[in-house]
Amino acid sequence: MSYAQDVDAADLPAEALVPAGTTPTDSWPAIAPDGTQYALVAFAAPSDDPLRQARGLIVWRRFPDAPPWRPVYGLSDPADAGVVGIHTLIGDATGDGSPDALTFEDTGGSGACGTWRVLDLASNAQVYKSQTCDATYDVSTDPAGLVLRAAVYRQGDAHCCPSATRTTVFVYGGDADWTVASRVVTPNG
Repeated sequence: MSYAQDVDAADLPAEALVPAGTTPTDSWPAIAPDGTQYALVAFAAPSDDPLRQARGLIVWRRFPDAPPWRPVYGLSDPADAGVVGIHTLIGDATGDGSPDALTFEDTGGSGACGTWRVLDLASNAQVYKSQTCDATYDVSTDPAGLVLRAAVYRQGDAHCCPSATRTTVFVYGGDADWTVASRVVTPNG
């Protein structure tokens, strides 16, 4: 699988970058400081039940030789995994100055459950994975890393109304090693 036209990431037709029989659901371009271009494309397989669709994500990279666009990383979730969507945020989570992808395989529910991953685009590798509910991740810029915001429940708290939020910043040390840079608990309300 490759794409033979030498175009910029923003001009790639997502339909040509997903497996046959699937439909692109979203795409995200990324450009490294050295000019290397990436395109991330999420896709879904047809299904009579929109809550039970096989889904996946493919990372494409532009090369200087032919064919210019080639897939370098992929992930897939079978229909019975319950993934209702894949979302991506591009930023430098690893602190190496190049773009990374923070992905979320959303399984829905009132707790916003799902699987978070950091894909180091420069090395074509997953360097972080976490399954959570009642929590969100973001890319931290100072310091470069990840920000985890998680609900803190005390006994008697309703699911809608946690007592506090714990904010933890993680920094990357290489070899999928993440350490806590800071942690703060803030009361809600």
